[in-house]
Formats: sequence, C-alpha cells, structure tokens
Amino acid sequence: MESQRRVSLIFNIHLLLFIISFFIFSQKGFSQTYPVQTFVQVSAPHTSYLPDYADPMSNQMRIFLTLTDFSVPSYQVKLRFKFEGNGYSITTSSLLNLPSTTLSPGVPVEISGSDLAPYLSTENLIFFRS
Repeated sequence: MESQRRVSLIFNIHLLLFIISFFIFSQKGFSQTYPVQTFVQVSAPHTSYLPDYADPMSNQMRIFLTLTDFSVPSYQVKLRFKFEGNGYSITTSSLLNLPSTTLSPGVPVEISGSDLAPYLSTENLIFFRS
C-alpha cells in the first residue's frame, strides 16, 4: 500500500513537471523586428570633422535604407544621428524639422553627400559631456 502511494506520488510529480515544461517550452519566441533596415558605409580617409561627411564630392558617408515590411505600401522615415564616444555624446536635435524620406518595400534608398548636410551641420547637433 505504501509503495503504491509512493509510485502514484512520483507519477503525479513527473506528470506535473512534464505539463509545466510543455507550457514553458511550447511558447512561441518573440523578438522585436524593425521595419527599416539601415546600412551605413563610411569610406576612408576618415575625418573627425562631421560636415566633411556631407560633402557632395567625396561621398565619404553613404546610408542605405530598406523597408523590410511588405505589408505596407510605403513608409515615411526621418534620420536621426547619435555619435557616442569616451565621455561625450552627439545627437541630432529633435526640435528640427528635417526632411523625411519615403521608402517602398524592398527598394533600397541611398542618402549621401549634400542630403546629409542638415543632419551633420553643427547648428543642428546637440553635444553632451558625460
């Protein structure tokens, strides 16, 4: 009688562990996906003067934006830069009304040269020391 109870208790514990494991591991994993893929290409020679990257003749910085969400016909985006280093941070001011870019699904859009000028102008950047 005692051994039968013990076997029943062990069986119930195993069953409970199996049910809990099933619910834990059967949940679908979720991760955040972004609708826009961004690729930044910076060519040599590198300079520490930000407006040099907006020079239309050099094209030192090129940004490629691709809308990866095919459930929307188009998407309006605005760029925002953030540079961080040892003891400083530089961001694009959120108070500016900078131009937006319209993206279509699967079609990469290149932004470079003079298109980057309003984003990299020192008047439109906020400098922080940390």
